[in-house]
Amino acid sequence: MADVFLSYKSEDQAAVEPLVRALETGNFNVWWDRSIVPGEHYAEVIRRALDSVSCVVVAWSRRSIESNWVQDEACFARDRRILVPVSLDG
Repeated sequence: MADVFLSYKSEDQAAVEPLVRALETGNFNVWWDRSIVPGEHYAEVIRRALDSVSCVVVAWSRRSIESNWVQDEACFARDRRILVPVSLDG
């Protein structure tokens, strides 16, 4: 089970990889969509992951603010009071 769910826009993958490595170095188990096994139902996997974590880190960027997935994940985290926003591009 993961400690942290990382929400981000896939085009920002290169920018979030150092964040994932830093969290993992701090002994946090990070769930991000690279963990999805081909053939799994995307929405169900995400819902299970969101329900099981203690924290949701949302990586905001010019790209991610346009993503309905990122917005939904951020709202879910906000409502559970486990949202940690991070700005990728100021």
